[in-house]
Amino acid sequence: MLVGRIAEQRELRDAFESEYSEFVAVYGRHRVGKTFLVRETFNYNFTFEHSGVANAPIRMQLKAFRDSLVDAGMKKLAVPSDWMEAFTLLRQLIKR
Repeated sequence: MLVGRIAEQRELRDAFESEYSEFVAVYGRHRVGKTFLVRETFNYNFTFEHSGVANAPIRMQLKAFRDSLVDAGMKKLAVPSDWMEAFTLLRQLIKR
């Protein structure tokens, strides 16, 4: 159960309900509940979910993103060579 964080939840919901595309960055110290805040606000209802790896080289970031794609239902695939390829794979997953 999430206690407090009313303003943060309102901001997330406002971005979700906006008629425009929105980008929201949730940041803060390690282990303060950022992921929990987002999951609880949207009742764990996501098409795709990924959390980055802090201070990791791009190859490790792309591997983690690939692993999230596989967890979301994509067949096993090679690590994308760059972020353009990674987001192309994400679009393919979402179109299913």
